[in-house]
Amino acid sequence: SPDTLAAPVSELGEETAWLPDTLAAPMSELLLPKGAERTLSGRWTAAQSPYLVSENLTVAAGDSLIIEPGVTIRVSGFRQFKIHGILISEGTEDAGIVFTSAQSEPAPGDWWGIQFEGPEAQGILRYTTIQFMSIGVDAGENASVTATQCEIADAEFCGIRWTQTEPGVLRDSRVFRSRVGVMCKAGASPALVGNIIMDNTYVGILCEGGASPSIEGNTLVRNRTSGIVCFAGSDPTISKTLLVQNGNGISCTASSPRIVGCAIYDNEFSGVLCFQHAAPSISGSNIFKNGLFGVRNVSDQPVSAEDLWWGEDVADPGACIYDGEDRSGYGKVLATGWRSAPYPDVPGQPAVESLALWADQEGTAEIGEEVVIGNPIWVTLKGADGSPYTADYTSVTLTLRHAGSARTLVLYETSENSGLFQRRIIPSEAQGNQGRLAAAYGDVLSFASDLDPTMRVATRITRRPAEITHLAIEGINRTTKAPLFTWEYSDPEGDPQVQFEIEVREEAGGAGAKIWASGPVASSDSEMEYGGQELEGGKSYFVRVRAHDGFSWGPWAEIPFHVNTAPSAPNLLAPPDGSTIDHLPPRLTVGGSVDPDGDALAYYFELYYTADLDSAKMAGSSPEPVPSEGAETIWTDLPSLLENTQYWWRARATDGTDFGPWSEVSTFLVNTEEEEINPFSLRSPKDGAVVKTLRPMFEWERTYDPDPLQEITYALFYSADSTFEKTKVIKGLKKEIGEALPKSDLMENTTYYWMVAAVLDENTLKWAREGTWSFFVNTVNDPPEIRPIPEISFAEDTEFTGLDLDAFVSDPDHPRETLTWTCSSDANLSAAVGPGNVITLTPKPNYHGGPVSFVVTATDPEGAAGQGTFSVTVTSVNDPPVASAIPDREIEEDTATQIDLSAYVQDIDHALSSLSWASLQGPDVQVAIQGSVAKIRPVKNWNGTADIAFSV
Repeated sequence: SPDTLAAPVSELGEETAWLPDTLAAPMSELLLPKGAERTLSGRWTAAQSPYLVSENLTVAAGDSLIIEPGVTIRVSGFRQFKIHGILISEGTEDAGIVFTSAQSEPAPGDWWGIQFEGPEAQGILRYTTIQFMSIGVDAGENASVTATQCEIADAEFCGIRWTQTEPGVLRDSRVFRSRVGVMCKAGASPALVGNIIMDNTYVGILCEGGASPSIEGNTLVRNRTSGIVCFAGSDPTISKTLLVQNGNGISCTASSPRIVGCAIYDNEFSGVLCFQHAAPSISGSNIFKNGLFGVRNVSDQPVSAEDLWWGEDVADPGACIYDGEDRSGYGKVLATGWRSAPYPDVPGQPAVESLALWADQEGTAEIGEEVVIGNPIWVTLKGADGSPYTADYTSVTLTLRHAGSARTLVLYETSENSGLFQRRIIPSEAQGNQGRLAAAYGDVLSFASDLDPTMRVATRITRRPAEITHLAIEGINRTTKAPLFTWEYSDPEGDPQVQFEIEVREEAGGAGAKIWASGPVASSDSEMEYGGQELEGGKSYFVRVRAHDGFSWGPWAEIPFHVNTAPSAPNLLAPPDGSTIDHLPPRLTVGGSVDPDGDALAYYFELYYTADLDSAKMAGSSPEPVPSEGAETIWTDLPSLLENTQYWWRARATDGTDFGPWSEVSTFLVNTEEEEINPFSLRSPKDGAVVKTLRPMFEWERTYDPDPLQEITYALFYSADSTFEKTKVIKGLKKEIGEALPKSDLMENTTYYWMVAAVLDENTLKWAREGTWSFFVNTVNDPPEIRPIPEISFAEDTEFTGLDLDAFVSDPDHPRETLTWTCSSDANLSAAVGPGNVITLTPKPNYHGGPVSFVVTATDPEGAAGQGTFSVTVTSVNDPPVASAIPDREIEEDTATQIDLSAYVQDIDHALSSLSWASLQGPDVQVAIQGSVAKIRPVKNWNGTADIAFSV
């Protein structure tokens, strides 16, 4: 900072002058060439710092120049930056940005400065130092400039100037060691908030030409002529502002500023000075202890002064006022409602506990109950608003208590009314060095002011603390929303880590909202996972860690980190949702995922057999992310896909840290070949079945086509004609059903024929494998009917087989072949139904007679029977007599014998006595037959054997 660069070597003798590393670094090779005015845009990086500027530089309208933290710009010659576009100079507390002179002995006016001009001109400055120029920041007409936490110093003319601009902002900045700190002119109205404007050789804030800035919460100290000057119709509002040790606090000419809640004291001349035509209004302020007057009005206008505190022991405000009461022609100061005690809420007044100890001269790190031996202590008196308390209190008494004894030391202000006492005290084990106190662990340092009442503060000297080093975080540039913090512990005295504590905040240095804190954790661990609410993606945070060595807490170690933002869901580009793939492998293509952090992306794919994505995930689904190939990324390493199978797939992007959300789910079907449908069969009515309803249900097997997209319906054909010349057809039957009813009642006692076809298209039918089946409709069973059978006659001793019963029967419900037959019998004549339902009649031997009546019965499959009769006559046939063998006889020569032949014959048709006989013999024997008696006589004197044959 400029203060540091210009600061002398410490009076205590142990410090050396400090120079930023950037100023000691070698000059960047990125030198801007000499020549005409240069136009530029882009980004200046710390890696190429410092930059040497030797020509005028212009950022054109529509362009921008971004300067990164840690950059130093050194300007050679009276050059300037002309900004018609955008300048972003945003440093950090630890890595500021510096605009300075390139001279070896820099001085005010070495270079021109930074000028913003035009409706597109915009400046964003933060943690930026600008020094040794003519005008540090010149916000011209219609330009917009915001400067926060900046330091602007050593300007030859003006630190920062607004002219007819859009409302700008100067906040929490320091402007010092210039001729004019801040200038507002020609109607400019910036907001000046919380700044320290000091040590300027002419004026701290200058308002002219109708300017009306808002001046709030500023501190103006040691500005030579006046803290604030208003003239030529400038009417700013000045509130909560401290004006001390200036020439005049506020000086007005032909202006009417509004002054509210300010502290104006200890100025060399007057608190408020009013010249020609000035008419300010002053209220609710403390105006006291100024060199001449609290308010001096040499204007011709009255001045309103309401509810002011004029100082201690002031019985009459008139003593603090110079106006028309003192000299004719001047306006009066209208003092009303003056207070007997100061306002406690205006700047510059000490609070009861305004005595404080600090670890740094800037007063940003307050010392609490303990201070580490060897660390410096700054002692300050602060006002209620934190500003230096500059009342004339000049000493603080330090008491060091050690081993039951006490030593005292009186500290005096380093300069009059500075509120800073003897710059610093260092409790140390070393002896005799200036600014150091011999001390030991456990000693107590007590400080007491000489205020009434006395303000006290104390701290105890403790051991050197443990330190956290190498604090790190997984993926420090792009970490997850629940990062792991790691660190290394070291202790200068070898004490072990007893506890640790972690905090995550939105800002550095323990500032900003506390997002998560572990609290003290009794552990020697050197890592811990974030345990708070989920961090916001795309946002930067600060993590800090400290450790306790059993005696005291060590300092915080801190690093920033950025929480990764997951990429958006990709679009599934190909194949289209619901499409059919006719070749393998398919090209699964995605794209369109956006990463807010600009990280390189890869894609992760998943492929499923089912739409619910909860089961049947393919084992080959993208095991590793597929690197992005630009606008489109294709998954080439697919697993093998099955024919006639539908798949569902999705994808998501990863930036290497987080996965984004899944895409929508898309589906496709693999069908690279045309295949035949599966054969199917008829089921009911069975072939040859009899159905008992006029509307039977036709049923068949359902088929399927391996090609899932093939549309299949069924067509039912049925007819009473086996040739299907007259056919009824039911079409468009869904393949999932496999059944249908006739369109209308079928005819009773009728045979029907039916068949079914699977319809693939208008020209393609696939028939059931059985072809055609038939069935008979019979809802009421009728018995068979037998027509009259003609009388039968046949000769005795023969069989009759000429009676075909089927020729005489009819059945409306059943075919003849399904009937069964029976026939009655007779004692002399049997009847049997043989194959083909033909009756065989068999009479007993030699029987004849008749007619004999027979009954035949025809029975259908359901048990209904019909009967018929027929008669049979067996006609007589004459049977020849039947002779039996006549035994041989032996007789004496020349004798005769006789045989009764009736004993050796039978005749079923005639009496034996009616038979006639004949004989046949040789010459040796004579036979005479009378009736049935045969007399046999051999020839005389013959003997031998002779054969005789008888016929009847």
